[in-house]
Amino acid sequence: MPKITRHGGPTIAGATVVGGTWTDGDEPDAWPEPEEPAPAAGTGPPAAPERPAEAAPKTAWLEYAESLGVEGAAEMTKKQLIDATAQGAE
Repeated sequence: MPKITRHGGPTIAGATVVGGTWTDGDEPDAWPEPEEPAPAAGTGPPAAPERPAEAAPKTAWLEYAESLGVEGAAEMTKKQLIDATAQGAE
């Protein structure tokens, strides 16, 4: 449970202070500038879609074909979708 100490203000069990220096008198305490955060996952270019297995349903093939920009994919049969997307797998 946090407690208020006589010398250091509030405390939290297990908390530590990283970096920084303490000064005397009226000067403010000096703290280092925070580091730039690492880029978040998924901020790069989108990953190439994964080619479905041949046994996958037609809807999976339709989504795959549309992600590759195959024109007229909605009107194709599953076999036609597999054939039309064969170039995208190479």
